[in-house]
Amino acid sequence: MKKFLGVFILIIFVMPISVVGQSGCCSHHDGVAGCGANGKQICNDGTYSPTCTCSPSVAPTPNYRYGCTDPNAYNYDSSANKDNGSCIAKVYGCMDKNSMNYNASANIADGSCQYRKEIIREEDVSYSTKTVKAKKKQ
Repeated sequence: MKKFLGVFILIIFVMPISVVGQSGCCSHHDGVAGCGANGKQICNDGTYSPTCTCSPSVAPTPNYRYGCTDPNAYNYDSSANKDNGSCIAKVYGCMDKNSMNYNASANIADGSCQYRKEIIREEDVSYSTKTVKAKKKQ
């Protein structure tokens, strides 16, 4: 009897958790963008709702290709037709960590890297030697 009661209590506490996880449709995906041809709701981040379907009177929304739609952005996606907020600004600069003016924020190399130059100069030096005899101590 105790074993049966424990299983029954476990089911009561576990059941609401799975029900709560199904609510909200696209609430964790930036809202609803439209209706897919498969009858599922399309979320604003491009995913389909795992649980929510569209009402039969709603026509399917055209398929969106999510990505960066700003042609001036570093990660512009020419095939995207719905912006997802992922655009990254272009930052020009030196991207070589071994240079004097390395720019950690740069994402486009602009040829501006500067390096220290080691100058080695060889020179012939003329010299002469002189042999001196040591005097004996007395």
